[in-house]
Amino acid sequence: MKKFTVLILCLALLFTLVGCGDKEEPETQATDNKVDEATDAPVDGEGPIEYTFAISLATQASQWWTVYANMIESAIDAVNAEGVYHIEYTLIHNDTAADQVDSVQTQIVDQPDIMLMGPIDLDTSVSAVDACATEGIPVVTTARQSNSENVTAARVFNEPQFAINQLEQISKDFPDGAKIVYLFGPNVASYAQIQYQGLQDNLANYPNIELVEVFEHEQDTQEQGVALASDAITKYGEDIDAIAATNDGLAIGAVQAVKSFGYDQGDNQIMVYGSSALPQGMVAIRDGYMAFTNMKSQAIMAQTAVQLCLDILEGNEYEDFGLVNPVPITKENVETVRDATFGGTIADPATFDFDAY
Repeated sequence: MKKFTVLILCLALLFTLVGCGDKEEPETQATDNKVDEATDAPVDGEGPIEYTFAISLATQASQWWTVYANMIESAIDAVNAEGVYHIEYTLIHNDTAADQVDSVQTQIVDQPDIMLMGPIDLDTSVSAVDACATEGIPVVTTARQSNSENVTAARVFNEPQFAINQLEQISKDFPDGAKIVYLFGPNVASYAQIQYQGLQDNLANYPNIELVEVFEHEQDTQEQGVALASDAITKYGEDIDAIAATNDGLAIGAVQAVKSFGYDQGDNQIMVYGSSALPQGMVAIRDGYMAFTNMKSQAIMAQTAVQLCLDILEGNEYEDFGLVNPVPITKENVETVRDATFGGTIADPATFDFDAY
């Protein structure tokens, strides 16, 4: 009887061991995609590294920001086409600084990997940036700055140089002296403030230029350019030699005002100097209604911003702050300078078609 009991126990133990040996362990899922260090390509069997961007930009009423949004999307498409990374994103335009704070709060609910922000103004944007920091989301500011100490990294245009380029060209165009008015807007945005400071800091270097008055507004749209320039012409008339503006939206509006007052040709022509190289500005320069603009290469800025986001997420070295210089545009080079902004994409820049505008 004892032998039979021992036999039963041995058989039970054998079946238990066999059962344990056949049991499948749960598969361990890879939490990180890997990249071959030599080729910078995904390791075989792994898909592209996936990231989610939240993008917050200024109003679509400004053509500059509409074009810049297109360039960012084009830059992301170019990255995704390479296959190493796949970037999903949400992109929101905001009409006011308060709108931007609210929309950023909405975007961070989905916990994006990074926030790419074009702040509407220096101070109101602080709460938006800080909200991201509270959630552990890094923030890259692009084209404009924020006063928040929680910005991870920033890339902006070399704004003082924009004003210097304008002064240089005005001085060249008016060697015997010029009286100018300046259209300053939006006066709450960092880029405009820095450009205006650059104007003030360097004006003394051009004794043949007299700044008669600054006309400012919180918006920098074409409509505001018409209004501000009209006020200036009504007040000073033919005493004005030139109108300079913080961007091409205002400058194109100034061109309209100059035409409507009849100061668009002849000895009393008021010359207009823009700063951002919108397509309409390029056309106005070619046609002789604008004398100058600075090219803000939105394509280069977009590529720079997207790559900076990836460097931060990948733990690569990066600079906290960087500048992108403007390119002066006049009638002499307006038909030869090319940038992806003008009718093309980052991956395939097209020749700028003046007739399209």
